[in-house]
Amino acid sequence: MSLPKLRDIFRAMQKLLLALGAAVGLAGCVSTQEIPLSANSYQLEVSGTGRFGAGAVPQTTLRRAAELTLEKGFTHFVLGSATMQTAHTYAGQASIVPLIATTRSNSVTVRMFRPGENPNALDARSILQTYGE
Repeated sequence: MSLPKLRDIFRAMQKLLLALGAAVGLAGCVSTQEIPLSANSYQLEVSGTGRFGAGAVPQTTLRRAAELTLEKGFTHFVLGSATMQTAHTYAGQASIVPLIATTRSNSVTVRMFRPGENPNALDARSILQTYGE
């Protein structure tokens, strides 16, 4: 195989690897963890990485709080003691383009109630209808 052909193949492979790396970095993922505090309270930790994973953290937090409320036999919930963090980390470089990894995390206390116990509480079923199950 000639040298020019090898260069073309090498350049095509570089572009493919760059596109693959960008796709993985943009896709991201979201993870959740629930820590029981009492019969009707949980600490909910939600973190996401990548462009779409980090962007989904607020909605995932609200949706998971609603799911957890219904799983534990309650119908309504209130969020409290929230902390939110966003970090941007240099993850390397592809050709001349720097790759930046974004991480976002929420930590929130979920207090759960039955109908009528707290007039300011959010209805878990309504939240799930709005943000999807």
